[in-house]
Order: sequence, then structure tokens, then C-alpha cells
Amino acid sequence: AVGFFFLFCAKEEAPVVNDSTAGLVEMTFKAETDVASKTTLHTDGRSVHWTEGDKISVFAINEGAVASHTSFMATLDAENPTKADFTGATDAEAADFVALYPYDRNASVSFTDGVATTVRTTIPYIQKAVKGGFDNELNIMLATTDKATSYFSFKNLCSLIKVTIPEEDPNDDND
Repeated sequence: AVGFFFLFCAKEEAPVVNDSTAGLVEMTFKAETDVASKTTLHTDGRSVHWTEGDKISVFAINEGAVASHTSFMATLDAENPTKADFTGATDAEAADFVALYPYDRNASVSFTDGVATTVRTTIPYIQKAVKGGFDNELNIMLATTDKATSYFSFKNLCSLIKVTIPEEDPNDDND
């Protein structure tokens, strides 16, 4: 069963997770972003789109434990880039799944009484300015689903602030 999640961000290094696909089966999840979330800011300045090749961490949950933690890669929906298919390998026996964007090899899930309650990831200390958008490593999103549904609806866990700096010198009186 999948329950409520809390996100903890820390500078400390988490233990390395084996991201081997040995013994796993290929699976594809449909995914959609919440309103105004994700990696690429569209030219209209409001809608935000998946980017081809985006990666997510997928935790396969089975009987109150993480059965596997692997990366899944995006293939965009040509008609609606707020939607994507994520394909990768996961545990065939898993009943539930937790997805984290962006992919973090060192991310982890903790459980209380067999229910996933905490996802741990790291936000980069150095943040990059991206003209017309934002640093995709900063927009932490989380989603859950079960095997029957196989559909992730990602929700933002952090806020983003947009600052526009004019390219011209505002003190230049030669206009």
C-alpha cells in the first residue's frame, strides 16, 4: 500500500542504490505533470513540458518494502508535451510504484508499518540559471500508482520563483 509522503532534502550522501536491471521486466508508465510543473517552460510562459529523455526514479513496492529502484526514460506525447510515456525495467511482482522526478540514483523510500511514508532525495547545492526556463534538477515531483493503473500524475513538492532580468542596461539613457 502507498500512503502519504514527506520529502526530506539534505546535502549528505545517501547510500548508493544498485540500479541493475537483472531479473526485472520492461514496463511503461503513462505520466502527466501537474499544472505548471516540470522541466521546460513553454514559450507562452505558463505551460511547462516534459523534455525528451527526462528520467525518473521508479520504486517498485512489494509487501511493504522496495523491491527495486530503477530509472525510467521519457518518450514525449507528440500532441501534448505535458504527457509522456516512461519506459524502464522493474520488479514483475510489485503491486505499487512510487516515482520521483528528477531521477536520483541515491534516492530512498522509508516505510512505517509496511506503508511508504518518506521519500529522500537531494536538491543540488548549486542552482543554474536557464534562460526562458528553470534548472530541471530543482523541480522535485512525486507520483504514485499501482500495477493495474500504471499512470503517474506528478505533483510538485517545491516552489519555483521566476525572476526576469532585462538584457538591456536599465541605467543606459541612450534609448
